[in-house]
Amino acid sequence: MKRYLLILAAVLAALLLAGCNRGIQTSTTSHEGFTPLSDGSKVGYTYSYSMEYLTGGLPQEVVDRINAAIIRRDILFTEEDSGSDVRDACRRWEESGIAGYLSDAGEMMDEFDGEDSYMFNWESGIDGSFLPFDKARGLLTYCCNANDYMGGAHGMYAENYTVFDTATGAVVTEDDLFREGWEETLGGMLEDQALEDYAEEADAAGVDMDDFFFSAPYPNGNFSVGKEGITWYFNPYDIAPYALGVIDVTLSWDQLKPLLK
Repeated sequence: MKRYLLILAAVLAALLLAGCNRGIQTSTTSHEGFTPLSDGSKVGYTYSYSMEYLTGGLPQEVVDRINAAIIRRDILFTEEDSGSDVRDACRRWEESGIAGYLSDAGEMMDEFDGEDSYMFNWESGIDGSFLPFDKARGLLTYCCNANDYMGGAHGMYAENYTVFDTATGAVVTEDDLFREGWEETLGGMLEDQALEDYAEEADAAGVDMDDFFFSAPYPNGNFSVGKEGITWYFNPYDIAPYALGVIDVTLSWDQLKPLLK
């Protein structure tokens, strides 16, 4: 009897451990294509998407809530309820992009007497994926890279991050992580860290640090959570010139400890 109880306890412990270590389950939907502006046209709209989404590993209501947020924030860019089917949302993103291109570029081309100009070679793309799961804190970060070119001097791109509470599927904000009154203190910490991180780059460019940023880094809600700490991201023109790309600033958990709830 004692041997049986020991075996049963070992089996239960193994099952509990497996449940605690169970990872999230995901899949990815992707497609790319090209739509000419008109029949026989040499210019057109190039588009692509590759979006990872949850399929399991968490309660179904949490999975649906996270996928729905990805759709709203990174695919259809709307606050409306657009469901939780990421594959369908990506198809709708593609259809909307093609329709918008044919309408907008078509109207513009009329002013150029139908001439095939490189300025009508437009591009759009979204590429989303989950970062490593922070199981210790129950936080899951999603990163979506978006890019668009609509015939200007250069295209635009951005890295957009969303942190999810895997217990509820809710989007996590700075207010959820930090104690009341965190804004000013955290803003100062980000500014000090950014000045330290980018000092060499500014020196190499021959630019004084006072002129390196348009404005000081600030808690902007665009952040990821990892083992080392929390990283904030500032897209082109947020705080620095386009040529500097995406500015990222990481504060370690030790630095943030006094502010954490």
